[in-house]
Amino acid sequence: MSYSLGILEIFIICVVVVLWTWGVVDLLKRELSRPVFTKWLTIIIAMPIVGFILYLWLGKQSRRGT
Repeated sequence: MSYSLGILEIFIICVVVVLWTWGVVDLLKRELSRPVFTKWLTIIIAMPIVGFILYLWLGKQSRRGT
């Protein structure tokens, strides 16, 4: 039994990898305390899509000062 990935699966994998990479790189650029950095890194790595969305929504709010 062989299974080849279709266009949709490859697209979804690429989107997940890009979002995950973007989140980690953006996190590395920020100057955060070790516990906050570790928390966000764990969330982004453990849950790539949901973690990135949470980081984008909640992590960026702290950057704006709200």
